[in-house]
Amino acid sequence: PTYLVGVFWNRVNAQGLLAGLIGGCVTVMIWGLVPALNGAIPCLYAGIAVSQLALVIVTKMFPPSSKEQVDFIRPLQAARWKEYEDGTLVD
Repeated sequence: PTYLVGVFWNRVNAQGLLAGLIGGCVTVMIWGLVPALNGAIPCLYAGIAVSQLALVIVTKMFPPSSKEQVDFIRPLQAARWKEYEDGTLVD
């Protein structure tokens, strides 16, 4: 989920992505250790929710990615989508 937000939202910055990744990982690890929490809501769902929340909040706290960074990544994304649409995408 964090990767998808980074692909589709130009406002995302490195701080937000890092906060989302760390927040999601820590939540899944801690949530999985507490049986009462894990029984109510699976740890994966909790991790995704915390990850996305952290990503949005931290992204809003810091300045957006520079124009150079966005201009660098957009052609790479466009090429990847073209491969997907053409059916030539090989992973």
